[in-house]
Amino acid sequence: MIFRRERRLRTSLIFLLASTTLVTLAIVGTGILVVRLPQIVTANQTLVDRAAEETASRIEVFLKGLEERVALVAQTAYDVPDARVGSMLDAARGDAFEALYLVNKVGTVVAISVGNVSAKRSREMVGIDLSNSKLVRAVAEKKNVVWSDKFLSAVTGIVTIGVAIPIERFGGVVIAELPLATLLKISHIARGAEGLEFWIIDGHGEVVADTGLPSASGFNLRNNPVVKAGLAQNPVAERMTFKSREYQSAASFSRALGWLFVSRIPAGLENRRIRETVGLILIAFIASPLIGLILAPFWARGMTEALAPVIQRARMIASGAPPGAWPRGNVVEFNQLTSDLEAMSKSLQQRQLELRDLNEGLEARVEQRTQDLAIANDELTETLSTLNRAQGELVHSEKMAALGRLVAGVAHELNTPIGIGRMAVSTMRDAVFQLEKRMKTGLRKSDLTNTIEHLLSGSDMAEKNMIRAADLISSFKQVAVDRTTSNRRRFQLLEIVDEIILTLTPIIKQKSIRVDREIPKDIILESYPGDLGQVLTNLIDNAIKHGFDKRDNGVIRISAAPLSKNVIRLTISDDGHGMTKGVIDKIFDPFFTTKRGCGGTGLGMHVTYNAVVSILGGAITVSSTPDEGSVFQIDLPLIGPNRNIA
Repeated sequence: MIFRRERRLRTSLIFLLASTTLVTLAIVGTGILVVRLPQIVTANQTLVDRAAEETASRIEVFLKGLEERVALVAQTAYDVPDARVGSMLDAARGDAFEALYLVNKVGTVVAISVGNVSAKRSREMVGIDLSNSKLVRAVAEKKNVVWSDKFLSAVTGIVTIGVAIPIERFGGVVIAELPLATLLKISHIARGAEGLEFWIIDGHGEVVADTGLPSASGFNLRNNPVVKAGLAQNPVAERMTFKSREYQSAASFSRALGWLFVSRIPAGLENRRIRETVGLILIAFIASPLIGLILAPFWARGMTEALAPVIQRARMIASGAPPGAWPRGNVVEFNQLTSDLEAMSKSLQQRQLELRDLNEGLEARVEQRTQDLAIANDELTETLSTLNRAQGELVHSEKMAALGRLVAGVAHELNTPIGIGRMAVSTMRDAVFQLEKRMKTGLRKSDLTNTIEHLLSGSDMAEKNMIRAADLISSFKQVAVDRTTSNRRRFQLLEIVDEIILTLTPIIKQKSIRVDREIPKDIILESYPGDLGQVLTNLIDNAIKHGFDKRDNGVIRISAAPLSKNVIRLTISDDGHGMTKGVIDKIFDPFFTTKRGCGGTGLGMHVTYNAVVSILGGAITVSSTPDEGSVFQIDLPLIGPNRNIA
């Protein structure tokens, strides 16, 4: 029985409303997250992809313009008088460059313009040897425009990037140094969305500019998977981890500059849009039940107030008091309940009147019924006793009938050896008479020899048949003693089986049945051989009568093997007609037979079951398939139960 905790209706209604709101919101919120979060992730990925490309394009355009300005200086540098070269460099430098200077073909600075530096300091910088500068050497090798990676300027002493353009007519090179802050400013302009940041990374993996983490500008990110793939111009992963934070990322490589532009935006809960979406759902998840808990009591109170008068009148009915007028409300189900209770109240009143009338004559009827039941009980008890006695007599008769069949079979079997022995004795007597006559008329050696041969042959025949008759009588005697006394003794299983087969030989021969046995000689039991013989007799007889009905041949197999240390399994199987499941289910029931009206009593298998279970202390099971024979398995203890059996 399941016990459930009782709750008041009002509490249940409040709980129902709150839990329904909570579950509904949980399902809807989960659905929103399942749909919305992938949309945000996709939108963010599209944003960073577009931002990386736009930033790369914008900075390329900007730097291309600066490159054209420096190229103009390279074209006109040696056409301007020496006195005006400094002014030209100042004008060309403007606010875009940190420094702009001319280097001759041997790598020496010959003119320079540096922002926020005095004229004296500028003159001191003229003559600096830059022949070992990577930028100068790169221009000399490529004979073309070169944009540098991030480097420490030998002129200004600050970290910068530069563009170098060769002067074709006179040799030498024009170098312009661009402040990193300029690139950072352009990147900030391109950011657009909140949380979107950029890296500008040179060809060696150095961070040239970082809009999100200014301190990261000193990092080398060549081993970062996104940077490594981008510099190799391979597809980059859409996710990366930097400083223990997850980002959605994209990269665009500038072939003109040899730089990588990486855009990134925080992923997961660090992303503002995802955080706001989850936060709104959590707020709704918390606020909705609270609002429901505030409103539910008012709604629940209205429901319970409508139900209270109905409950009060139901209690009056239970106590036997008249309920009076029944209330009606605006809830259909409550009105239906009120109508049903009103009908029940009227029905109860009517039943009470009827019960009062019935109770007046109940005692007399009970007394009369009690007397009738007592008489019927006595009759049933006597009938049951008679049936039990009749069943016992039938079971005893079945056992005696089986023994009688054995007597008839043995008597029939004894006729053959005794008849043959008698015929042999008669033949020997005639031979002796003939010998006596020839002795009177004259005995020849051949007559004596023939007589001796007849006597030896006859005596041998008589002896063999007398021995067979003696064996039959001995086996039958032992079987009869075991059956009638049911004594417990020690015996060899193979010996008992052979005796039973021998006594059943006449029945077996009528059907040309072959009995095969596989029983080890070392199986010794201390049990009741008579009852075991009765079981074997019934099973073999049942197989012949039912299993081989309308058949003149067949095989019965009897085998035994140890099942455990103290138990053996005796198996009796045949290849006869088999049985259906309906017959198997009832085969051990008393008086059940498939040969009703043909001499079957239905007690043979019942006696077999009782002998195995009650006397031998074992268990019997049967399995069968129609047209495939039957198998009886008997599990017997080596030492049977110690019982006194009459």
